[in-house]
Parts: sequence; structure tokens; C-alpha cells
Amino acid sequence: MVEVVARDPGELDPVAELRALAGRLAAAYDTDRGNTAIARELRLTLSALIGLPGAGDEPDPLADLLGSLGPSFTPS
Repeated sequence: MVEVVARDPGELDPVAELRALAGRLAAAYDTDRGNTAIARELRLTLSALIGLPGAGDEPDPLADLLGSLGPSFTPS
């Protein structure tokens, strides 16, 4: 049995955790391209990273598109 040690939530870096999760999911998806559950979670994780502060040095590729949709559109 594996012992799980909880970390202090104040020490967590959410962006770093999402990046690490995306890396693990991408590796799992490379191994099993037919696994739609992994593909979905990878897509959701990458979507969550878009636009987060510190998520990357690249500008948000969807910012212009989202801006053009107007205030009635709220991404889920």
C-alpha cells in the first residue's frame, strides 16, 4: 500500500500542478491514443491552463477570438 502524505495547501502552485498533470496525461495519451477518457482530461487540463498567469510566456491564442464573441459569451 502506498502512503499518501498531504501537503500544506499554501505550498501548492496551481499552475505548476496543472502543467505536471498535463504532462502526465499527454504521456498517457501517447501510450494509448484510443483512450477517450484520457483525451478528454488532457483537453480539459490544457483548456484550464490557457490564460492563467504564469502558465507560459506565449500570449493567449484564444484572447482575440474570445474578445470578438462579446460579453454574452462565457467560456465554461
